[in-house]
Amino acid sequence: WRDFKRWVPGILISGVAVFVLLNIASWDDLVKAFSLLKPVNVLAGILLTIASLLTRAVAWRILLQKKVSIAQAFLGINIGYLLNNVFPLRAGEIGRAIYIGRLSGLGSFQVLSTIVIERAFDVALSAGILLATLPLVLELDWAKPVALTSFVLVLVGLSLLYLLARNTQTVKKWMEAIGSRSEFIKRTILPKLDSIISGFSIMNNLKQFALSVFWIILTWAMWLLLYYVMMKPLAPEVQFWWAAFTDGLIAMGIALPVDGRWINCPSFGKQTTS
Repeated sequence: WRDFKRWVPGILISGVAVFVLLNIASWDDLVKAFSLLKPVNVLAGILLTIASLLTRAVAWRILLQKKVSIAQAFLGINIGYLLNNVFPLRAGEIGRAIYIGRLSGLGSFQVLSTIVIERAFDVALSAGILLATLPLVLELDWAKPVALTSFVLVLVGLSLLYLLARNTQTVKKWMEAIGSRSEFIKRTILPKLDSIISGFSIMNNLKQFALSVFWIILTWAMWLLLYYVMMKPLAPEVQFWWAAFTDGLIAMGIALPVDGRWINCPSFGKQTTS
């Protein structure tokens, strides 16, 4: 019962969100949209989804220094995405860190460090895609500084993580010095410090790190193609940049606390909300 109570807030929030969604959704439009879908597009969407999960699993396995199998990484990612869709506050990232940490023996904190790197690249790529497609979208000036700021912050963050990975002994000395003055750090962070730093050590191996980035970029290419394939039956005039813009905006909205303002997008021929 004590364990279950931890999940109650997330279940309640998700329940309220589903209730609101069911009441504001236009069911006629939804039925019409489904009626426009073609079996070939649905099949292509399913195959692209599975393929993107596999490429992401390969990327994550490399970040984990190949200490798990592709099948284990694939299962862990699916568990994480499922939890993210059900519970708030990106609970799936914690869930898959715990699952893979126990399964592989690496520990949750070391696995979580690799997820931080993975998600940092997701934010960087979504911001880059958004910045690239914004000139094609009208009346969306507010999104440019958000995307640009996110892109710069991610680059700064990755640079700091690289310096951390390159100077582990110095970082340990700093943390130990701070821990001598803080009981909280001494009790909670220092025992896990080696695991956390080990998760970032992949950044010292330029070849393996670049290979993981390649697979992450390939995953994004499949996601963009997936959006395009699924949008095509609904809007035959769709252009590929529509899919890129939509995917980039949604990814930024997930990663950042973007508000629910209306975006007037005449190029799409309609209004969409973030």
